[in-house]
Formats: sequence, structure tokens, C-alpha cells
Amino acid sequence: MTPKPKALYHGSPVAGLKIITPQNKSIRDPSEGPVVFGTPSLAFSCMFLSPRANDSWSCKGNFNSTYYMVISDEQRFRDGDKGGIIYELPTDTFYQDLTKGMRSEWISKEAVLVRKEFDYPSTLDAMIENGVQVYFVDQETFQKIRASDDYGYSIMKNSTSENMKRGKNVREF
Repeated sequence: MTPKPKALYHGSPVAGLKIITPQNKSIRDPSEGPVVFGTPSLAFSCMFLSPRANDSWSCKGNFNSTYYMVISDEQRFRDGDKGGIIYELPTDTFYQDLTKGMRSEWISKEAVLVRKEFDYPSTLDAMIENGVQVYFVDQETFQKIRASDDYGYSIMKNSTSENMKRGKNVREF
């Protein structure tokens, strides 16, 4: 079990929250029920700033502790990029289930009071600022990444990220 961090972060497109309540909008396991998600990683929390109805045109993950997001519809993403808020949360009611998700997620079944909030006007800029490797790809490449045996590692390793284009926070997998 990972030691409990001193703080967790929760990314949301909704500003002004004072309390984060358990919900089941983002379900990783239907039997889990309503939860509050938190992560000790600012990078990981940035990937949840923009609202998305589903992940049919984007996917996220990490390789060797480097987070990535692959987006197959750049225009749709940019049109919907209104930024969001990262909330800092206390950890006392959170626990981890390492059999689910990306193993950097903590959950609480109870409402959690917000400690601080950090406003990011752009999700894309927030991800790049915090080291998420962002890839805008065409639909064919996106499908190859989703179908690959290595979760797209070999494809992304040989692709140019938005980070590389900007020369900012480029990280190797």
C-alpha cells in the first residue's frame, strides 16, 4: 500500500466548490458506487479539467510515472477547452484500491471540504505546465493506439507531442 499523502488534488471544470460530494459520473467500477476521486499528482488531476461526455475520442494513462493524454479530435478539444479548477483536499477519509484505475487514484465515500483551489484558464496549458505529454493525433492513429498491445507506447514514443512542439516539459516515457 502506498503511504497516504498529505494532500490530494481533484480536477474539475466546475469552479467555486467548497465541498466535493461523492458522485458516480466518472465510473471505473459500477460496484464502487458514488465516490470522490483524488490524486497526489497535479499532472493527473489536470486531465480532468475539461468536461467530456465519454472517452471515445481521447484516452489517458501513464508510462513510467509520466502521464499522457491522446486526443483524436483536436478542434473539438480546443473548442471545449475552458480550463477548470484543481482543488486541494485533505486525505483523512480517502483510501486506495490498487486493483482499480491507474493506481494513483484515491477515493472517499464521504463529502470532502476543499482546502485550496487553483484556477487554470486552459486545460491544455495546465497539462503541459504540469508535465502531461499531450498528443493530438488523427482518428486512424488513435484507433491504432487503443488497439495496440503496448497501450500505444511504441506509437507515442515515435510521435511528436504538443510539449515537444512548444519546447515545454518534455518528458520521456
